[in-house]
Amino acid sequence: PSRTVMQFPFTYGNSFVDTSKIDYKDAFSFIAGTDSVRYKNLSYSTATADAWGTTTLSSGTYNSLRVKQVTRAIDSIWAHLVFPPSWLLVQDTDVTDSTFTFWNDTKGYMLAEVEYTDGSITNVQYMDPNPVGIDDPAVRNSNQLVIYPNPSEGIVQVRLENLNEGR
Repeated sequence: PSRTVMQFPFTYGNSFVDTSKIDYKDAFSFIAGTDSVRYKNLSYSTATADAWGTTTLSSGTYNSLRVKQVTRAIDSIWAHLVFPPSWLLVQDTDVTDSTFTFWNDTKGYMLAEVEYTDGSITNVQYMDPNPVGIDDPAVRNSNQLVIYPNPSEGIVQVRLENLNEGR
């Protein structure tokens, strides 16, 4: 199953448990005497909305809900031996880390994220949208801007029609 990042609606005190799995095989290998490699990942996580308050970014201050997610990830890399034909464990790791995400009910994405491994901060990121370009209501509210296919997977086409030059 794929990983669940968040469930909605989600309020203070809510929690969920998630299990995800990746099992990928490739018929190519750089290891002599093998004909393929395999990567396996099994993750167990628990997410809990454990605090609420405000999050301040350069774009403003937002009421936010903090969600703590503790994840145990078990990774392994295997090589398939040509002779005798069998899978050989090449590397395995077992890591438990914590992630704190900060959500606002008026945004469609998390405001910020802090990742911890072994009690140390390993990554901090925040989503502070700074739009590129100028909002033109004449284009936005007309049929001049066409985005297709909708819904889409992979490639999205954008077409601007009948625009006046110099705008």
